Amino acid sequence: ILIPLDYEKKGYILDDWMFVEMVSKVPKGCCLYSFTDCCHSSTILDLNVVCKYIPELCGNTCSKVYNPDEWKSISTISVEKRPEVPGTIIHFSGCLDNQTSADAGFNGRAQGAMSKCLNDTINTRLDLIKQNKFSLMSMLKEINCRLTIEKFEQHSTLSVNPKEMLRANFCPI
Repeated sequence: ILIPLDYEKKGYILDDWMFVEMVSKVPKGCCLYSFTDCCHSSTILDLNVVCKYIPELCGNTCSKVYNPDEWKSISTISVEKRPEVPGTIIHFSGCLDNQTSADAGFNGRAQGAMSKCLNDTINTRLDLIKQNKFSLMSMLKEINCRLTIEKFEQHSTLSVNPKEMLRANFCPI
């Protein structure tokens, strides 16, 4: 459930409503990128495939700046029985369904922790993204490692349509 500022007048937004009114209406050949930096948001769009990456160090310590060589590349993928949708849907959540998404201050600016880590990842990897050489799974790994480096106890997830699993290098942007 999403609770907008005007919820007292307009009501809440349920995940079922988002699936019916937004996700299922994306036409074939079109792509919806969604980012929800909110609590309990892993399966908010009710997509078929949910990818998780729980950061695990290769050694005992990590740098204060993300270095991919310091982290193991172990992820899990679960396939749920959900209705098929015609379009391509790619969704990053702020955290797992049983977690909360942190609000934090960075350089005097208030924002969600996942949003900050996502933004930092995109800015750092922009050249690779433009060349289509940075996969969505690599993005998920980096976001979650950055969250861990910043000492946040939440893990972003990546949800996609099943056909996205067939792309080379699993979902390049």
